[in-house]
This record gives sequence, C-alpha cells and structure tokens, in this order.
Amino acid sequence: MARHLVLISDAEATCGVEEFARQTARRLGGSGATHVLDADMPNLTKALAGAADLIINLPVVAWKKKLAAPILAAAHARMAGREVTIILHEWADLALARRLSYLPLLPLATRILFSAPEVMAQFESTPVSRIVTKRRAVVPIPPNFAVPGWTSGSARSDRLAADRAKGTMILAQFGSIYPKKDPLVLLDVAAELMRRGIELRLVFIGSFVKDGGTVEADFWARVEALGLKDRVEVTGYLKDAAKLYGLFAEVDAFVYPLSEGLTSRRASVLAAALSGRPVVVSAPQRADSLAHHRLFNVLLKAGTLQLVPRDATAAMFADAVLATRGMPHRPVMDGRQIDAVWSDLIATLSA
Repeated sequence: MARHLVLISDAEATCGVEEFARQTARRLGGSGATHVLDADMPNLTKALAGAADLIINLPVVAWKKKLAAPILAAAHARMAGREVTIILHEWADLALARRLSYLPLLPLATRILFSAPEVMAQFESTPVSRIVTKRRAVVPIPPNFAVPGWTSGSARSDRLAADRAKGTMILAQFGSIYPKKDPLVLLDVAAELMRRGIELRLVFIGSFVKDGGTVEADFWARVEALGLKDRVEVTGYLKDAAKLYGLFAEVDAFVYPLSEGLTSRRASVLAAALSGRPVVVSAPQRADSLAHHRLFNVLLKAGTLQLVPRDATAAMFADAVLATRGMPHRPVMDGRQIDAVWSDLIATLSA
C-alpha cells in the first residue's frame, strides 16, 4: 500500500513542477502513488486509504481552474488524520493573485519543503509564514528529465549539425520562455557576438509561457529589432527525452542570464548541463544557494557550469561564451549521481 499520495494534474504538456511531481511518485516506488487533482472527494478518499501523507506541489498547473481543489484535498486529508506535505517551488516570483489563492491551503500543511534557500527566505519574509507549520526544510530538486541511454536525431538536429560543420556556433537555452529567464538579454548577447563577427544560431528549446501577457510578442519584436530574424529559432515543447538530448548534442554552449542568479530550483539548467555542454549562467546570489544540492556542486567542480556576475552585461556574457570554445564536451554524467539526488529527496519525504 502506498505511503505517499502525490497529487498531479491531467496535463499532457508538463511543466517542470508537474514533471517533478510525477517523477517523485515513480521514485517513491511502492510507497508512492498519484491522484489527479480534482474536486472528487469520494475518489480522493479511496486514494488516501492506507496513505499516510498527501503531497502537493505548488504552483498548481492551470491554477485558475483549480482554485478550490487543492484546498479541499488538503482539508480532506487532515480530517482523515493524514499528513499534508506542500513542496513550494516558487513564491515571490508568483503573481500576487496566485499567492493569495494559496493562503487557505498553506495553514493545512503539516510540513512545507522548499526548492531553494531563496524560496524559503521569500516565504519566511511574508506574514503568512507566522501562521503555518514550522516544520520546514530545503530539498534538492533533481533534473526534470532522466538522461536517456541513447539519443535520437531529428530534422532540426540535422540542420544544427550541418550548421556546426560549417563553423556556425550553436547557442541555446532549454526550458519555458518567460521574463525571469531574461530571454531578451540572451538576444542581446547573440547580437553582441554577431557584432564581433561570430557566425551563430540561437535555439530556444521550449515554448513560451501562456500567461496572457506580451512575452512572445515582445520576444519577436526584439529579435526583429536586433536583426536576428534568421538566427533565432523556438522549438516549442518537446517531450521525447531521446530527441531532446539529440538536440542538446548539437549545442556548443547553453546560456542563462538570470537577474536573480542561479538557484537550485533551476531544473532546466541541470537538464542542459547533463548534456555535457558548457552552461554559462549568472552566479548565485547567496553563498549557500547550492550547498544542499550535490549535483550542482559536482557540475561546478567539473567546470560544466561557468558562472558570470549577476549584473553582467551582454558583452561580459559574450566573453564568457567565447571562452567556452575548445572546452571538451564532457560525457553525460553517471546516472548514479542523479539517483543520489533523488535519494536525498526521497529520504526527506520519508522521514
């Protein structure tokens, strides 16, 4: 009988948080099971039978359609004498309306786990932290994708390979495209490299967030203004890990300008780094940002993660990118190191 019941969504295109929830249930093995988040309490009652702990990851996918469902689920679990674990992946970065929607939910938690020290600090600086459980901890967030044992080519990876053969530098960023990843800064970096005479292509491996704003329109307007129209490509959402890492194999360097600095919740950075390609990324803001996450520390020591100052200009990023040329492309990391991060997480969940 499953000891932990992990709430998931029925979404087909998963975000990082959703993928984490599903992989967590799989990694829990026989002690973990999943239940699709809805307001069907009889089905939840059946799913909770025998379980000791209900696990809810926030933010919730399609939250506006599920305002009441996580609250009802947590309240139901508490009334049934179960523990409620909330894993909070973001806080200050969430829209105010979204944070407010979680206020009735958070006091129902018997413990709260955080994806990074920064997220914990953001939460603890808000009034709601004074009325919720003090059972809190930071947990390591493993990569979104398991590194496949083999890769698969595609028409897109074939085009990139042909460009590389001609001497074109392939830069990329993996993950959802949204303002906190500063995609416009990366466009400026590409423009700076081209001003220096570097032939390049820039590939965003992912899709734009659907937030009702102007993220995508602003992105393409900036591409046009910088004269990068024929140099920039957005792949859209890719689910197949073999094809994904087939694309990664044709990348010379990944680039992540992050105004907040690198934090341990950046699973997309981990996934990119596991390709063995160098990752140029803004340095963490805190000295302890990565201390709890063994995989980030391994990647830093290996030189796969190349840190630049958080206030780095496009020119400084361009210098760092050019410095990666000639660096050996390290083989994909031993899967046992990824398993070790999952073991750290599962040990915390099971404590």
